[in-house]
Amino acid sequence: MADATCAGCGCVCDDIEATVVDGRLSVARTCALGDAWFAERAAGPIASIEGRAASVDEAADAAAAILARARAPLVYGLGQTSVEAQRRAVALAETVGAVVDPGAGSGTGLAYQAIGSSTATFGEIRDRAELVVAWRADPAVTNPRLLGRLRLDRAARGPRALVVVDATRTATAEEADAFVELDAARDFEALWALRALVAGAPLDRDRARDLPLDALGELAERLLGAEHVAFLHGALDELGALALLSLVRDLSRQRHAVTLGLRSDANARGAEDVLAWQTGFPAAVSFARGHPRANPGELSAAALLERDEVDAALVVSCDALEQLPGLRELPTVVIDARHTETARAARVAFATAVEGIEVAGTAHRMDGVPIPLRALLDGERGRVGSTADVLAAIAERL
Repeated sequence: MADATCAGCGCVCDDIEATVVDGRLSVARTCALGDAWFAERAAGPIASIEGRAASVDEAADAAAAILARARAPLVYGLGQTSVEAQRRAVALAETVGAVVDPGAGSGTGLAYQAIGSSTATFGEIRDRAELVVAWRADPAVTNPRLLGRLRLDRAARGPRALVVVDATRTATAEEADAFVELDAARDFEALWALRALVAGAPLDRDRARDLPLDALGELAERLLGAEHVAFLHGALDELGALALLSLVRDLSRQRHAVTLGLRSDANARGAEDVLAWQTGFPAAVSFARGHPRANPGELSAAALLERDEVDAALVVSCDALEQLPGLRELPTVVIDARHTETARAARVAFATAVEGIEVAGTAHRMDGVPIPLRALLDGERGRVGSTADVLAAIAERL
């Protein structure tokens, strides 16, 4: 198959060459993340309860019992599974009155709601952007094929320019035309200063003396000299996101300026999109009152666990213990195609088929474009079912 899809990161590359011989899969055109994604699949029982092997029906009964007894359940993860599974998870959360937190957002959700932003697809950035600024983003590491797909590698970008703004010189900075060293805590101040430099507004240089004003001034000149500008950004806090989107809004008055948030999880963008079209909110949504209510600061998984306001959890396609060690103390149901530490610690665990390898599905690339995940192998897990199938089985018992 010449157009297989890799879900190793948010690029969701759909030009992978896959070959199956005697049930064994080999791939070409992948990066290191893609190689790891195609190689890593769960081993052992398809379902387990308290660490012992069980049938899918027994495990679904046990999972439904945990969620039905809970008064304040949490649904967490979702970024590494299909849109179809994400829709099932949101519906299940509504049934049990749970909070849904995708857990892998870009941090710009509140800023988008407050002032909006101009976005773009890979193709538009590749074909139109004369200047690309990577702000707190290192795509050479987090999304290894992205620079090539956007024609931003040195050999292909020609007169186009790439500028990196980060705390240290990253792998992407080594490929860039310019690097601006900026402490990670100074995003808001630097972006506000950049807004002033772009607008020709007065700037108190004494108060901004800790900022790299010379480098920011050169970046402002580059921004003003380009007709098409794109910002690639990593995770930002709320103030940093507001400042970046405000800068893009200012630039858009006289030129075309866009943003693209980079994602490590293949379908993190899909999780936000599904929540938004099902509930009106992209993250941290509670169904506890019988209708969707959102407040990321109050209803994030980390905040709920810190306040001891969760009594059971459903973790979908995420090694949540890395971010939320408090889950270890709760009755937890895990549905994942990988055998993670969270799955090993769970009371009930399902090792499902992998969307894009053993079953089909859909993912939203980090620019919002839906990409098909095609089944390549016909194995036992594929016949048992996908994450969406397991979620449906649990929902039937509630």
